[in-house]
Amino acid sequence: MELKLIKSFICVAQTLSFSDAAQMLNYSQPTVSEQIKKLEEDLDTVLFERLGRKLKLTTEGTVFLDYSKQIIALCDKSISHLDALKNESIRGDLNIAMTESMCFYKLPNMLKTFYSNYPQVNLNIKIGNCYDFPTWIAQNLIDIAFVLDDEFKYNNIISTEMSREELVLFASKDYLDGNHSKFTIEDLKSETLILTQPKSKYRNMIKEYLSNLNIEAKSELEFESVEAIKSFVRSGLGIGFLPKETLVNDLTTGQVVELPTFDKRFTISAQYLIHSDKWVSPALNALINTVDDYFQISSK
Repeated sequence: MELKLIKSFICVAQTLSFSDAAQMLNYSQPTVSEQIKKLEEDLDTVLFERLGRKLKLTTEGTVFLDYSKQIIALCDKSISHLDALKNESIRGDLNIAMTESMCFYKLPNMLKTFYSNYPQVNLNIKIGNCYDFPTWIAQNLIDIAFVLDDEFKYNNIISTEMSREELVLFASKDYLDGNHSKFTIEDLKSETLILTQPKSKYRNMIKEYLSNLNIEAKSELEFESVEAIKSFVRSGLGIGFLPKETLVNDLTTGQVVELPTFDKRFTISAQYLIHSDKWVSPALNALINTVDDYFQISSK
């Protein structure tokens, strides 16, 4: 017996209609009728009583329906088990570099999905800065890197965009009270900007924007840590500039407020990078496929 015949039988038994079953199975009605006829010949029994256009399960048909459901369920279970065994056979170590914002805010759920599907793969995660990653990749110190950056133009590195991330200016929850109720970019001349390290891509974006407007903040503070920047801004010591995704909880709970940038919308690319000559091991291939599926990246 072929499984497709059993599946068609179950569908006909549940609908008691060849035409309805054909529509559900995306077959023609004659095809479904022929499948049931073939199944009855294989079993040497009658599964349906045909009373005009009405169908009714025979006693034999009722018994076979119960077994058919068990057969299909067992088949599906065996396929799932085999898939699990395939995943468990994928093992080894992966060395991954990512920025703090990617590690804490962008990738945890994706990595959780990967771990649940590939429990035998060990992920060695190194938090670092985007400008170091091309060197690490070239020296084969890491297998893959996750970054927030503009278009990559490094030799022998393939970049794949996962999403576009919005960047925003933000201040403490009390900032827009009183004299700051109508914030303008000019206000930054009397404020402290709290930014990431000098080589940070999005730090350079806001600095270039302000330079083009001939605006210079009263002072600047620099931090490596996103959480440090958020903490100082929440305490009212200045205005920060970070990916909006890192501020979701703070904005939702009202601990900080987003400030308008008026004519300018800042975005940056969330990407993963691998060396063009990198051997893609089964473990690395599994991770790439998980990332592509999670972020719905179309294959090129």
